[in-house]
Amino acid sequence: MLRLALLENLRRVAARIAIDRIDAALAHHWATLIIETVERDPKDLVLTMADMARSKPPMVSAFVAEFARRLQWKGLDLSLPLTWIEQHLSGTGHNINSMVLAENQQQAADQLSVSNSISSLRFLAKTDWREFVESISTVEQVLREDIIYPTMDFHTRDNYRHQVEQIAKKCDLPELDVARIALELSKKSASKNPKDEKRRHVGYFLIGKGVSETERISKIKENFSQKLARFGRDGKAGLYTFSSFILTFGIGFALWTQVPETLPVWLRIITGVLIVLSSSHLALALVNWFSTLLVVPKQLPRLDYSLGVPNESRTMVVVPTLLADRGQVEKLLNDIEVRYLGNNGLNILFGLLTDFRDAPEEKNATR
Repeated sequence: MLRLALLENLRRVAARIAIDRIDAALAHHWATLIIETVERDPKDLVLTMADMARSKPPMVSAFVAEFARRLQWKGLDLSLPLTWIEQHLSGTGHNINSMVLAENQQQAADQLSVSNSISSLRFLAKTDWREFVESISTVEQVLREDIIYPTMDFHTRDNYRHQVEQIAKKCDLPELDVARIALELSKKSASKNPKDEKRRHVGYFLIGKGVSETERISKIKENFSQKLARFGRDGKAGLYTFSSFILTFGIGFALWTQVPETLPVWLRIITGVLIVLSSSHLALALVNWFSTLLVVPKQLPRLDYSLGVPNESRTMVVVPTLLADRGQVEKLLNDIEVRYLGNNGLNILFGLLTDFRDAPEEKNATR
């Protein structure tokens, strides 16, 4: 919204500058025509002035300033147009000097406004709004009381905050109270069973299996569609099996009705088996296709290792493989060097778990 406000200000100033440039160009046109008339035949100046008066030029600061700039101090012959401008402005309470001063002030204000807007847009582009939002979020302050939550990356923390928001929309509690409920559940679980690291984390009660307990304590209110979605989420394995069975039965029954009753029994049995196999294959394909359309992928929680892996998370990446020949060994060493250079860190180690190819026999006597 701040960017939109700044862009709107730039649009407004640019539109005013464009209009002023049109008025200044009109003043430049009449001033040039008057100067050429005076140089050619001063007696025709009255006719030119009459033409300009009939065109009703806009008596705004941009027009007057440009017109006066072109004609002032150019001789007594050009004093008539300026006098006409002064007489025309007398009814508005202005004069040429005040209009010129107003135009100069307006140009300075427009230049300053454009400069400030562009500088502000650059400042907004460089500002880390994620850090700003987290610094003023009360939900963030509550969730940060969890031990693991502060060490997670921004997208995971943002996902937790959105989950708190979704739960709060379904109940009468504010987001702050929902966050406190999830935090209290994680603390109680940590005191009862310290070895269960999953339930010690607040994320277990926001995006894990413990979210149902958080929703129960929050006393959420769900409509029919939300209850149906919950039923599908909680019983997705059974729903997948039931859908596959129903589709298999439906497709198989439709195909079985087309089998002639005059066929021998043994042939009808073989046909039934083939129908079951084909219909089940088609049913599984359809269920899998619908699953990809209905099931939304979920982002996995991640820790923030952008500044490096801490000592307590020291990790070793091991690549298991069999050694076939000398060329393969060189390739494995080159690959592990590339992985190291791409993930260089004090607490990230790389290794190869290798062995020679298996012997063709269980026991091989050496000679």
